Amino acid sequence: MTHVQYVSKAARTIARALRLNEDLCEAIALGHDVGHTPYGHFGERVLNKLSKNYNDGKCFAHNLNSVRVFTLLEKKGESTNLTLQVLDAIMCHNGEFIQEKYTPNRNKNFSTLKKEYEECLKDEKNIKQLVPMTLEGCVVRISDIIGYIGKDIDDANRLGVFNKELLPENVKKYLGTENTQIMNSIIIDVIRNSYNKPYISMSKEVYDAVVELKKFNYDNIYEDAITPEDSQRYTSTIETLYGIYSRALELNDYDNDIYKVFLHSMSDEYKKNTTDSQKIIDYISGMTDNFLQRQYEKYK
Repeated sequence: MTHVQYVSKAARTIARALRLNEDLCEAIALGHDVGHTPYGHFGERVLNKLSKNYNDGKCFAHNLNSVRVFTLLEKKGESTNLTLQVLDAIMCHNGEFIQEKYTPNRNKNFSTLKKEYEECLKDEKNIKQLVPMTLEGCVVRISDIIGYIGKDIDDANRLGVFNKELLPENVKKYLGTENTQIMNSIIIDVIRNSYNKPYISMSKEVYDAVVELKKFNYDNIYEDAITPEDSQRYTSTIETLYGIYSRALELNDYDNDIYKVFLHSMSDEYKKNTTDSQKIIDYISGMTDNFLQRQYEKYK
């Protein structure tokens, strides 16, 4: 939730300075990560493996799942009524794929959105090729990395993982060492390099510093964030629950929480037209870490 707030703040600030649609930016920012799983990106990788093995080879990715939530799961499986521009930008939001310049692809409609979505389900490599159709979508995409790259530094430093004074000199020079400095440096640079332009861009110096900081974070934070023991435990928890829910659906065990908590509130159309494996993935992907753990302790 904190990340979403940072992304929204960055996106609205940039949009106001560039005279773009602030409401569109905020709608995209607030909804962009709703498809995230318990255990974050690690849980996403576990569900991706399960989906490929048991769900007709479809990949699972949080940006695609965000679109699925809004178009198929919300309102008891009847979906929300979000605009094309919001859904497209949510699908294309991944700030992990950093670019120096983001130029929108304006030649899109709902058919294009559906085609891109289905192509990504077949092969997650296609996610890297996604381009938002609006400048606002490009703003949120760049704000996604603004929203976490400095915050992760502050969090890791507070936890004593490393000393932020060890940051690369290029990062300290162009971005700073505190989250507020890093966010401010990137936001101002984006505004300066994007004003009255048909694209959203960073300067080469700031772009290079962001790339270097991202690599530094991976080397010093992300790769050590989960221990081998945690990795094994998280994987076992999700896979075990998947098996439990699968058996419950096969046996029509209406006392199981996949019926009592999830399916009882979904539309008849959803229950009729959704495979068991997809139902399980939809249920697990919408859980919090704590709820997932309680489910595991209840049924293990």
